Amino acid sequence: MLLAVFLPVAFLGGVTRTLYKQFAITIAISMVISGIMALTLSPALAAIIIKAHHGEKNRFFRAFEAGFEWVRQRYLDGAGKVIDFWQSRSSRSAASSPASSSCSARCRRASCPTRPGLLLRRGAVQDSASLGVTNRFTAELEKILLKDPACRTSAR
Repeated sequence: MLLAVFLPVAFLGGVTRTLYKQFAITIAISMVISGIMALTLSPALAAIIIKAHHGEKNRFFRAFEAGFEWVRQRYLDGAGKVIDFWQSRSSRSAASSPASSSCSARCRRASCPTRPGLLLRRGAVQDSASLGVTNRFTAELEKILLKDPACRTSAR
């Protein structure tokens, strides 16, 4: 595929040919060599390496497999610890969620506090909404909240 892109560059005229001719020919030849390697030599070499050997493995392969197993075990242990940590954190947050949900239910009942304090407002618009749409939505929400006599001012 890339051969069809780079080979014609070698036949362009003018300054472009002068600048890109060697580059185009080098890439085209290396792609042909790479294709031959990928289709012939790599599968043959893989078949020789992967074929089942009977008998004992040599020292290099035994050391490699032992090292690989050690690294794999450390990875699995670390991943297990991270998963356990996050599960314990999520169970703690699940245990505290009834308290937070009762608080948020109480806060939802009153749109504005009766004593001086802070009302946090939250509005959601579509992710693709423009700044103008978001500002109009916020202004409309502010008008609704300011109709309540307990709300005197609003800050953006």
